[in-house]
Amino acid sequence: MRQSEIAYRAAEYISEHGLLKHFMFHPDEPGACLNGAVVAVDGGRETWPMNLSREAAHVIVKANEAFLDRFEVTSVEWNNREETTAEDVVLFLKQLGADLEARGL
Repeated sequence: MRQSEIAYRAAEYISEHGLLKHFMFHPDEPGACLNGAVVAVDGGRETWPMNLSREAAHVIVKANEAFLDRFEVTSVEWNNREETTAEDVVLFLKQLGADLEARGL
């Protein structure tokens, strides 16, 4: 799967299942954090961390680079901020997907 497709699917995952804070996944909740959504669409929650694809790893790295450049925080720190909403994360992932798609990734 292309990196852009992973980002778009991760946005859909958050839209459908909800955003978690302070957990990548939680056994009692269907949602995920930003990085957890990438993992979930790449191969499923059960595959972390052993079977993460190279493309999904690049999406996580690119998300962190974007936040470090813009806000001087990691994507995890941003995800876990009280004011960060599921809509914020979905919009970020869609924009990341568009940026990756424009670069042919």
